[in-house]
Amino acid sequence: MKNDYSMYAPEQLQGERRKLHRKLILPNIFILLISLVAAASLLFGQLLSVSVHIDAQFGETVAQMMSEQAGEEGGADAEAAANQYAFLFKDADADVTISLNPLDIMTAGFDGGREGVKKLFTSALGGLSDTVARLSEQILPAMISVSVAGTAGADLENTDLENIDTSIFTDTITKLNDQDFEGARTEFKDGITPFLQQFGITLVEGSEEYNQVMDTYDSLVDEMTVDGEFSTTNILTAMGGSGEGTEESGMGDMLAILSDPGTFADQLDEETLQTVNLVCTCLSVFVLMQAALWAILALFALLHIFLPNKKVGMWYVKLLCWLPCFLFFIAPPLALAVAPNFVELPAVVSSLAFGGMTFISGICLLVLWLISIFWCHPIKKRIKRCTDALRARRA
Repeated sequence: MKNDYSMYAPEQLQGERRKLHRKLILPNIFILLISLVAAASLLFGQLLSVSVHIDAQFGETVAQMMSEQAGEEGGADAEAAANQYAFLFKDADADVTISLNPLDIMTAGFDGGREGVKKLFTSALGGLSDTVARLSEQILPAMISVSVAGTAGADLENTDLENIDTSIFTDTITKLNDQDFEGARTEFKDGITPFLQQFGITLVEGSEEYNQVMDTYDSLVDEMTVDGEFSTTNILTAMGGSGEGTEESGMGDMLAILSDPGTFADQLDEETLQTVNLVCTCLSVFVLMQAALWAILALFALLHIFLPNKKVGMWYVKLLCWLPCFLFFIAPPLALAVAPNFVELPAVVSSLAFGGMTFISGICLLVLWLISIFWCHPIKKRIKRCTDALRARRA
């Protein structure tokens, strides 16, 4: 029910207006807090994160892509290699995540050199070293199995690898991780016969084929042993050296970069480096501008708590501050969902998951709108009617 200010005396109108302004103190406090949270989330929260879950399905997806390519280029041998690739990931279970932090982006953008970009890559991919170590340990049993079976002459191309039990070599890997090389070798020798029987192969100890299998094992362990210490993370070296031009070699190169992301910056040519610097500079300016708008609103909200006029203008935030949430949180998964209607995306790309902290500023903006519409606006309308009545009285 609207208040009829036409019958109020000027003194009453002034008192009513002061009282209405005081009612804006509490919403101004909320606006202050919301603005500070939004500004802090934009400056210190993740701007964007992209993750993919690596498991048996991921391996099958990549293997399928390789098989389709093999059908055009590599023939049956490449398709068989793709199936072995899928087998390598049958026990994998890890999340690979790339995350962009605004402060690191600013360092890369305003630094303008290679060191800033190196810090950005190290930060964005820094958590992947643990993932690489976990993946390496998960892949190793299958890798040993493929190496042993291939050396023993198993028909990997026509074998259903999904039913092959690789847990036979679990004790071998455990002892290798404990640096018990002799014990690991003994466990491996004990596991050769039951493992190869799955392929219908029986080797006699001391035979040429048996010795070749042992040589393969010794070579693999040597490649994964640095300064006398075995580590599953050295599977990168083993995969990279398993054959030139193979998919395993490419995987080894990729994992090597992930294990030390900063080195990737050293491989960038000057033109690419300048492009990365420019993109980071633009992103930095954008984030700083968005955070500044929220900070200005926070400052005005704080000042108007104590000023006689407690109405706070927030149109600039409403107009522009939806952009970070939309661009980095809503748009990527939306584009990923819509894109297949126009272009054919690789299955690996379709499995990407996007995230980040910009949704916080989006929630803050939504709350700001609700406060503005349902709390501040009715009070401001009453203040305007009260002011108009006071002007009419004075006229």
